[in-house]
Amino acid sequence: MSRRLEQVSTRRLLFTYIRVKSVYETDKSASIVVVDDEAEIREEVCEALEFGGFSAIGAESEDAFWRIVNSEPIGLVILDLMLPGSSGTDLSKAIRALSDVGIVIVTGRGDLTDAIVALELGADDFIQKPVHARELLARVKAVLRRAGPEHRLTRATEVES
Repeated sequence: MSRRLEQVSTRRLLFTYIRVKSVYETDKSASIVVVDDEAEIREEVCEALEFGGFSAIGAESEDAFWRIVNSEPIGLVILDLMLPGSSGTDLSKAIRALSDVGIVIVTGRGDLTDAIVALELGADDFIQKPVHARELLARVKAVLRRAGPEHRLTRATEVES
């Protein structure tokens, strides 16, 4: 079985398990925004979060992210470091200047320096792609548990970097 097919089969099995047996209570009062320029990855992460009981919205760029923030409350941001026209690191810094909302970096850039810089700039977790859906859900739940419902990002205005 090819690795890609194995990942898809594992993902389907995981989603079925999550739908049949919901072990966790989730907070749908605020959305999770997935900021990634790769449409396939963004859609798969949103799908995994939705099967996990979360409300998820995809954003392909920094501009799309700010439009979402200005339209609804955000409970957590899943952010890729490599975005078109901007840096995920700069976006993370701007988000942190406005709010204590949870930030999880999920990126293909996985050297130690990237992780250290992201965490020092305010990210709550750092995951290297490819990531298993179950691990992502566990990490998202851990960040949300630590942050609590009082840490939301709403009606933001862009911060000068």
